[in-house]
Amino acid sequence: MLDEMLNDAKRGRFQIVLVWKLDRLGRSTSHLISLLEDFKTWHVQLISFGEGLDFTSTAGKLFYTLLGAFAEFERDTIRERVRAGLRHARARGKTLGRPRKTVDAARIASLRQSGAPWRTISSEMNIPVRSARRAWQNAAS
Repeated sequence: MLDEMLNDAKRGRFQIVLVWKLDRLGRSTSHLISLLEDFKTWHVQLISFGEGLDFTSTAGKLFYTLLGAFAEFERDTIRERVRAGLRHARARGKTLGRPRKTVDAARIASLRQSGAPWRTISSEMNIPVRSARRAWQNAAS
């Protein structure tokens, strides 16, 4: 429903969005800020009934600025936590990312020499076409 409402707002089907509370509109502070920016671009005003905020008033503009600061703080905090977690995992020797799949490069080369197309090779080996090509190129070099 949110996506439909946003599409209608973008098309200019209304000029005001009235919400019961801001937390019912945005999924997070950064999402709410993004929506407010979109509304501003589309010339749509936002009023939050529960908080008594009219973002076209002076107090509403102040609150909007504060929300922006909090959203930036939230993004930076999340970024710092993720980076710290990744550093901690690496320091403990944890392998990050998708596990590597072992591929029989000799079998791929054999199928390729017999004229099999990449799609056939990848389905027979149960790997993506790109992985088959990469294994074949690595074996050739």
